[in-house]
Amino acid sequence: MTTDSPEYHELPSLPTSSLQDVSPHYQTNGPPGKDETEVTPGKDQLLFPVPQSVQHDNAVKRPQSRKLYAIWNSFKLLLLPLVAIAYLTFCYVVHYRIVVLKTNLVDTSVSNLANIKSGVTSISIIIITLGLLPVKSLVSDLKSEEFFRTVNAKPNGVPLTTLDGISTFTFGHTETLLAITKRHSSGYFFTAFVTGLFLIAINTLAPAALSVSTANFDSDIVALAVGAIDRDSIFNASKFAPSLTTSTYDFTTRGANLAWVENQLHIPFSFQADEQYIVPLPIDLSIDTPAKWLSDVVIMKPECTWSAAKLNSSVSNPLRNNSNFVLDLDQGLRLSVDSGLGFTGYADISLVTNMLINQTDLGVPLTGSVVWLLAQCIASNTTDCSNISNEMSLNFTGIPTLDLDVTIFSGKVVKYATAYLLCSPHATIQTREIRNDGKGRLTILDTPITPPQGNLHPAQTYALLTNVLMDLPNTGPLSQFSAMGSESQGNIIFGPQASNVSLPDFGVVTPIAPAPLSNITEGYTRALRSAAKIFMQGAVSKTYVPARLTSSRIIFTSSLPQVIASTIIFVLLLVITFIAQFRKEVPAFTLFSVAAALDRSEIPATFAQVRNLYDVKARLTQEEAVQSFEGTRVVLRKTEDSYGTLHLR
Repeated sequence: MTTDSPEYHELPSLPTSSLQDVSPHYQTNGPPGKDETEVTPGKDQLLFPVPQSVQHDNAVKRPQSRKLYAIWNSFKLLLLPLVAIAYLTFCYVVHYRIVVLKTNLVDTSVSNLANIKSGVTSISIIIITLGLLPVKSLVSDLKSEEFFRTVNAKPNGVPLTTLDGISTFTFGHTETLLAITKRHSSGYFFTAFVTGLFLIAINTLAPAALSVSTANFDSDIVALAVGAIDRDSIFNASKFAPSLTTSTYDFTTRGANLAWVENQLHIPFSFQADEQYIVPLPIDLSIDTPAKWLSDVVIMKPECTWSAAKLNSSVSNPLRNNSNFVLDLDQGLRLSVDSGLGFTGYADISLVTNMLINQTDLGVPLTGSVVWLLAQCIASNTTDCSNISNEMSLNFTGIPTLDLDVTIFSGKVVKYATAYLLCSPHATIQTREIRNDGKGRLTILDTPITPPQGNLHPAQTYALLTNVLMDLPNTGPLSQFSAMGSESQGNIIFGPQASNVSLPDFGVVTPIAPAPLSNITEGYTRALRSAAKIFMQGAVSKTYVPARLTSSRIIFTSSLPQVIASTIIFVLLLVITFIAQFRKEVPAFTLFSVAAALDRSEIPATFAQVRNLYDVKARLTQEEAVQSFEGTRVVLRKTEDSYGTLHLR
């Protein structure tokens, strides 16, 4: 026969004499020159001795091996539901409850988490593999039975090219899809194909559904030492003339230094919390120790504004008898300053918080607010700014100013335009639960706790917020402009540009504008939090609060979406396995069943003749030899004395 496909060799036509009398006889290997044929022997002409138990039906007794095989089959049927129920139940339990890993076989410390996670995944793969053994055996059986199931179900025969490998492991997914779409297979073959896809999915999803992670477990309640602000620890109000305590002056310098380290050098110190909180810090607790405790915290909503000052000369400051200027600011604050402010240059910046009083009672304000005064010489009929050092100039565009006649160190009276930067923390004090994550990061829970712990005295804490930055202008590296003070102060008011402005060149001064208020507020907040850490870590006082230390332990975890998907696939596999037990029994694709089906068939002789004649002459591969029978079908013809014989059609 010939074919148009270029990949097949052309087969010469077989001589008719070569195929005659091939069926229904077998050709024996007799002496050369002598051919004899024998028909298949009948029941009384057995060629191989058959056990006596098979010849006498009444004497048939199942051997012990068959009993064991039956027990194994029963065990396999129970294996899938048992494993599925146990594994999925455990996954659901660990999702909704905490299950701690307890074993003496391996190191269960958190440092060994990666190895334990790999081990749990490996064990899960082994368990799922064992549980799927019945399903894999079923798929193998269905594919093995497909050869005889297909020829039994197709009276008109099955294409030889399809049937040739349908029950072998070399029959790939592409051939399987072609056989299914062309309806050259049974429904059980499609079931085996779908079940194989389910096996791939469950082998991927189920082991990955279970894993391990870490969780923190609380200890018994202990007393934890934290920083505190007590009565008279910052501002001594019991004296005739209230003033800051000596320790406050000592620690404000340290606080200003710390503000420079954290915000200019970006080196974190001790515990870290969100910017809107100032938190009393543990004194003896290591940063890497997870814990939680109750403590008062300062909750801030900081805001910096340019206050429109109004000159009020009708009142005097009882705390400062030599006051010359009384300025009313926003938020009910009043600034009492001397006419000799100490200005020496064309422009000047001063932190004047110590000159603040309340407008109502003229007492010390307890709002935590601070005020920066920015001044710049302005030319007038009585003022000549050209004789004043002009290393820097301020740009007050869009900023409310107030003109004041100020006596400078030379004794001259000079007119200055002044602006007032008012920064307020808008602080409140509440008791909250604080948690350390074991890395020095503090989390403050939102729910207030009652009754309060009382480790932060409200008035003293507000006094601290007002005065904690008093040494900021003179601490740390100084700015390139003497009027700007320290780099820390310059960066708060002017932003990073304060360190990048070029020095005056031949008397030409570039005006410097303050940073946007949002940036000033952010810089003020960071400096305030950093400087307050010195006091919040027990510098002036400490107290004990209830706390629980936490320890990390390894627990089981599961992914609920993957567990649900695995459950659905397991149920489908159980249904398929159960229904498949009631399928009609057909022979498996074995040497015994195939040889019996070829009894009195022309197929062995035909295939052998093709192989012998054309294996050498045409050098055909087995696939090409099978393709040479394209269009040929295989049918199963049943007779009265046999289960059926395969024939070509």
